[in-house]
Amino acid sequence: MLVVTGINGGYATNLCLVMANARNDIIVQSIPMENDHFGLQFIHSVLGTKVMSDYKITNSNQIIQISETFSGFGYGLPNDTPTITGEKLQQLTGDTWQLTMHRPIDNLVVIPIKSQHTSLILNGHSFALHELPTHHLRIEVQPCQP
Repeated sequence: MLVVTGINGGYATNLCLVMANARNDIIVQSIPMENDHFGLQFIHSVLGTKVMSDYKITNSNQIIQISETFSGFGYGLPNDTPTITGEKLQQLTGDTWQLTMHRPIDNLVVIPIKSQHTSLILNGHSFALHELPTHHLRIEVQPCQP
């Protein structure tokens, strides 16, 4: 288990991003958070391009998806004007697009696939999720355990 302590930007690290087997709730990894953001990154299975989803933690420890950045349009990616109020699709550069949103995620479950290089981006580090001993990860915020 990785242990990091401290305060960054006023965000206390008494909270951990906890990854558990979504089928039996066994915790497989817990990482102290140095700030209130994290990301999930993967390679799109059809397009072969990088997709980055960004999340923010609220004061009540709820996970909110705030953006998704991607190149090209394909299966599972936005391809038109968003239909959800408050969401905005904008072209960043060339073929790179970003959908911004404020989307509460009540149950964040990830199925990390090795060929898609599914990674958690947290505290300035990348963690290969497919290397964890489960194929269905629930990600949530909890108080860190000593």
